[in-house]
Amino acid sequence: MAMSVDCPVCRHSLAFNPAHNGRPGLCTKCRTAILIPAPAKKAETRALGRDSGSFRRAQSFARVAIDRGLLKKNEAEQLYKNYQRRLREGERGVTFEAILVEEGVLTPSQSRELMSEVNQDDPEEKKKAAATGDRECPNCYERIQTEARSCRFCGLYLAQAEVQIGCANCGAEHPKEAVYCTSCGADIRTGVMPGMTRVRCPKCGNMAQGMEEVCAACGTVLKKSAERVKADDLVKQARQFWRNHKGWIALAALVFALLWLWTARDSVAYKWNELRYGEKHLIQSRAEDFVKSLEHKDHERLSAMMRPESGPADADDVEKRLWKIAGLPNDKAILDEIKIEEIDVDGDRASVYLKVVYDPRIEVDPDKIAEEGSGALHEALRGAQQRNEAKITWRWVYEDGTWYYEGPF
Repeated sequence: MAMSVDCPVCRHSLAFNPAHNGRPGLCTKCRTAILIPAPAKKAETRALGRDSGSFRRAQSFARVAIDRGLLKKNEAEQLYKNYQRRLREGERGVTFEAILVEEGVLTPSQSRELMSEVNQDDPEEKKKAAATGDRECPNCYERIQTEARSCRFCGLYLAQAEVQIGCANCGAEHPKEAVYCTSCGADIRTGVMPGMTRVRCPKCGNMAQGMEEVCAACGTVLKKSAERVKADDLVKQARQFWRNHKGWIALAALVFALLWLWTARDSVAYKWNELRYGEKHLIQSRAEDFVKSLEHKDHERLSAMMRPESGPADADDVEKRLWKIAGLPNDKAILDEIKIEEIDVDGDRASVYLKVVYDPRIEVDPDKIAEEGSGALHEALRGAQQRNEAKITWRWVYEDGTWYYEGPF
């Protein structure tokens, strides 16, 4: 049956053959070296009474926490019931102070401070240990034999407490007979990972342990991870694609920009006017609206857009002066087209320059035709077919957040 182990770095779940228990291995996801743990002896369970070591230690811990105001009595009773239940179910490594930290009653620093006070020398415990020849388990505080190598209640391997050597790579402490570090997986005495060799930094000459990606002394890259190699390959491919197709990419971008400008020409023109004239950019749309009203002879709309203090009094007055507003020579001429050519804004006043095309409606003088004959008639008809052009200027004024037509009238 395969054994499941979680990687301490990426938390990826790994499955190993039981034959590899106690030997080093590699995480298949992040390539971190890990030590496959050996199966611990199954913990023995028993009924917990007031004479058990775990009860005495939990009672002492709870009493100190209550004295300091960090724990309430009713909370302590409820948490201890939870602690007893988890011990009866055979859960290893569970302690009363750990449950308080898990439930958020205490912080890790508060738990360590209270435990240091609880662990002070107790003369009664020393006398009892000397008389019975046993000791307390440092994890569950049950009484076990002094020469026991593992706790029969929580399964703790007690030889781990006899620290005699530190890992040359990460500094973690281990028993003298240990070979591989349980924290980093390196050889405890050499600090080198199995199957790896020490590497010299090409920049500063510092000897690395063979598993670092960067030099600890100067930061030079020594080894690239699989993710970094993949990222570098993608960057190289992107650069190569750009070098081979940058002309076509630039052309496609230009075509796209032209198409966008054509489809959004109205909004682009509106935005340009807004940037050019600031908050008074509405003069453009205001003047265009005035031109449309003039072409359709909308006298009421024209009257509403004129400055009341200087313009015609009403729509009837506007109709009488329509030919002059449109820049026609007289009231008989017919407006054919009027087009805005330029707008000049100066503060709260603006000048709108326009081109007007109109039919002059030249009248033929009967007396002249009678005197000069068909030649005069032909010349008069040709003049009547012509379209005259004129350049006119409108004056506008900005008042109360709106542009008003000011003249000429």
